Amino acid sequence: MTVIEQQRPITDKSPISSAESAAAGQSPALAIRMDETITLKRQRALCALLQHPLLTADGPLATEFGLVRRHATWLREWFAHHPGWGADASQ
Repeated sequence: MTVIEQQRPITDKSPISSAESAAAGQSPALAIRMDETITLKRQRALCALLQHPLLTADGPLATEFGLVRRHATWLREWFAHHPGWGADASQ
């Protein structure tokens, strides 16, 4: 179940940026595509939470629940910074 709570400010970065990925030996195009994929997954998780604040692993939005769990840290930071909320992605 996911619940909204107060959290800390946001650091609006991907875990690894395109420049860091390129420096680590990945092609710049691959790094950019990976960043885009992460962004799309985070947007999908965010939309799911805004439309359905209480998600369960065995509910009709089980895929979105998994996305919320995988991106929980980023979502907490986003909710703390933008609307001033936080997200608790506890079980």
